[in-house]
Amino acid sequence: MLDIYDINYEYCSEKLGILNLPSSNLPRKGIVYRLLSQIKGVLKYGLSFNKKGLLQKKSILFFHISQNELNSVKAIVSKLPNASLFGNDNYKNGYPIGKIYWFSLFFIPCVFYQYFRCKNLYYKRAFSYAFDGFCIAYASKYILRSYLKKLQPSQIIIANQLSCYHRSLAYAAKELGIKTVYIQHASITEQFSNLNLFSSALLEGKDSLNKYQRNGTCNTQLYLIGMPKFDQYFSKVKKNVEIHSIGICTNGLDDFEPYEKLLKLLSSKMPYIKVFIRPHPADRRKDDWYELSKKYNSHFSDVLKREAFEFFEEVDLVIAGDSNIHLEATLLNIPSIYFDPFHNKVDWYGFAKNNLVYYSNNVSELYEYISEISALSGNVRQRAKFYVETVDTIFDGKSSELATKIIRGDDVHDLFSITIDSEGNTIYRIN
Repeated sequence: MLDIYDINYEYCSEKLGILNLPSSNLPRKGIVYRLLSQIKGVLKYGLSFNKKGLLQKKSILFFHISQNELNSVKAIVSKLPNASLFGNDNYKNGYPIGKIYWFSLFFIPCVFYQYFRCKNLYYKRAFSYAFDGFCIAYASKYILRSYLKKLQPSQIIIANQLSCYHRSLAYAAKELGIKTVYIQHASITEQFSNLNLFSSALLEGKDSLNKYQRNGTCNTQLYLIGMPKFDQYFSKVKKNVEIHSIGICTNGLDDFEPYEKLLKLLSSKMPYIKVFIRPHPADRRKDDWYELSKKYNSHFSDVLKREAFEFFEEVDLVIAGDSNIHLEATLLNIPSIYFDPFHNKVDWYGFAKNNLVYYSNNVSELYEYISEISALSGNVRQRAKFYVETVDTIFDGKSSELATKIIRGDDVHDLFSITIDSEGNTIYRIN
């Protein structure tokens, strides 16, 4: 029996609680809007005929949809001659997104039936945001099963565990006995789903391991390999913390008012500091942030045009709310301040709790932190060790090399200390 709610974990998990976020962070609400979105998907993906090339049978496939997912795997793909990227691909026999959308239309009556018989109140709410996702879950079961049978991949690496596209693929592969590997593309929380859909997982560090051990992951091979997307920037780790520029990284939950106060203060008291504003790609207020940056003569950094680690070349200090950007900055020895102006103390990833960042809940205190950090010299990078296993090891800056060995099936036992936890997970930590 297909569990459409588990496949759409992103919107159906009350523990994760996505539906409790502000509406600006959610898809447009309403079953009618979701049906229109579904039809838009049919027109967008179902009428694409200019694809070229073919994926080879028995390849290692790396599935990605977002730019962040691509960044997490591309260094590994380049090291494997029989590997291909698919998902956002241009292959004639690539990920069958068009077929899935076309076929999903036939399941609209079925999803309406599930809606009327649903008793779970949170699931019921989810239909207003994921009605199309439920249709896609049904269609994917049939389309992906047939697709994978023809392509016969040797294994599939998946860089996301929450969305219906990734989970549908993992379900189909597992049903056919195809090895699936989860690779972490960003920091996680304990509210994420367990990893029991996957044969094995490539995790960044101890923090992720602890969270997955607590959320029900069992009988899975868990490798702690660091952060592959960081490798190409390892040579650019900064040597000091003298502050000449500040990067302010916002997300969709951030309110304009405290950030405007911060920009006003910096422009008046630290006019010699170069300030950048970089909103999260999912934040729909990009134009508003752009206008705010211009108002205070700051620089605007477009996340769609410049990767995070490239952005870091321009900044000496990062200020952000709940964002993975703190970890990425610290890896480059850039100090980071967790700005919490409404005293929410959510600390989504535990960065404040685990002393990865400085914590501030008001603009005046934050200004003092900036002054203090400017007077310091030292290494903040060591703070990232709990999150990124490879820090200060022989594989520091070589995570993609380590991942390649594991995926290729090399004997890596000499590289790791191996333990088995109480849930039957086999854990590999770098010696």
